[in-house]
Amino acid sequence: MSTLSNISYFIAYIVYPLFFLIQLSVRGFHLLYGYYMLISIKNKKAGCRIRGYGRFLKSKNISLGEAVHIGEGALFVSHGGIAIGRNTIISRNCTIRSRDHAFDGDLIPFSKSYNDSSVAIGKGVWIGMNVTVNPGVNIGDFSIIASNAVVTRNVPEGEIWGGIPAKKIVSRDIVKLRTLASKNKWLNNL
Repeated sequence: MSTLSNISYFIAYIVYPLFFLIQLSVRGFHLLYGYYMLISIKNKKAGCRIRGYGRFLKSKNISLGEAVHIGEGALFVSHGGIAIGRNTIISRNCTIRSRDHAFDGDLIPFSKSYNDSSVAIGKGVWIGMNVTVNPGVNIGDFSIIASNAVVTRNVPEGEIWGGIPAKKIVSRDIVKLRTLASKNKWLNNL
């Protein structure tokens, strides 16, 4: 046998399985960390899931409805309170803030005080990757927020918004969505 084939066998039978085991252990760590983060949120309903790592400041001020799914890398600054309705899906790397620095004080660029304002996200909402939701925003039921959007004002029920700052793109069929909700046709229930 040549040296090259010996190296190939070594890689195929020894090294590759090690990489597979490392990958499984990283996935396992992310799942365990997600469960740990979910335990830190006291006000939650059944079926909630957090994928991987995230950061939840003042988690006692977070309220999760039934079957809420939160992707990895989420950052919730919840000093003013964050309420999320049932069957809402929040993709990875999203930031939801209910606190902001006060900028009209006696210091530059902002003062040492904060402005807290609650954030409410309705039921059946889908928030895409890398979205930022600013303090005081209400997102209506069945709305969709496109990836990379910055939501600075209220989003009415059943609308799709995107952009920086987020603006209305199109309305959804709200009657159909309410009918599906009344029949319990939620993605997270499948």
